[in-house]
Amino acid sequence: MNKQCYTMSQKRGLFRAPNWDVTHSVANALITACEKLAITNRIKLVKSSWSKKFKSLDNQYLTMLVNGFKQILHQQKSFETVRDAVRSKLHSAYPARFPKGHVGISVVALAVELFRTARTVASSQLLCTQCQYEEPEISDQLGYVLYANRNLTGSTSRWVQNLYQLQQQKCPECLAEMDQPIFYNKPPCVLVLEYAQTHIRTSHRLKIKLDEDDVELHLRGIVYHGRFHFTSQFISRKGDIWYHDGRETGKTCIYNGSLTSTQESELKKCRNRDLVLALYA
Repeated sequence: MNKQCYTMSQKRGLFRAPNWDVTHSVANALITACEKLAITNRIKLVKSSWSKKFKSLDNQYLTMLVNGFKQILHQQKSFETVRDAVRSKLHSAYPARFPKGHVGISVVALAVELFRTARTVASSQLLCTQCQYEEPEISDQLGYVLYANRNLTGSTSRWVQNLYQLQQQKCPECLAEMDQPIFYNKPPCVLVLEYAQTHIRTSHRLKIKLDEDDVELHLRGIVYHGRFHFTSQFISRKGDIWYHDGRETGKTCIYNGSLTSTQESELKKCRNRDLVLALYA
């Protein structure tokens, strides 16, 4: 596999991607987005290596992918070999959730396992809506994969800025209602948002506010589903959109315009397939 497999060509309007296999369209769609994020940044010698960021999540499957991406980059393994090794390990751990053969799997379930971390990364706190009463911060189960309530509206940016736990407690001092916001303990390096079949707009970037530091995550990938098949789009650091459908485009990703000139409706539906999840990093 030569080096041009991981570089973009405006002249040709495409760059290389992995072979498609009907039993692996879910894995191809999500893992391709992760691969392009890691490898294109590595080629450009970005100081903050995505390989290190992904490994910092301390997830065995993501670590396997990162090590595999390096081997792909050095022409030691193919994408298919790396992908299949991860899927085989997932099948061994969760045979019902990740079956082998011509059986569909959930792209959201795959995202959860890829970005799961054993560490506590978020906290929440009960706050009175009227007086100054507050309770100590407690650990929260929030991770790096978020699911939207089907009744949620607005944008992905607004959604991430207003995470909270539903609760019905009253303030012990003034008996007013209480809120329980959720917040990350440290700036996350990646978030995967699942908001299929909602009216949520896809923000081009997320701004996550913390006590001392704010972090911006940019839209880097979208996975689509329709007619029992998954496709994806990768957004480069320059805002170029690259479309991949392993069944139709084979080893190529096709230039599909600029993010700044793409309408919301074109992000939510791509070539008759609907948005399932978006990856921000």
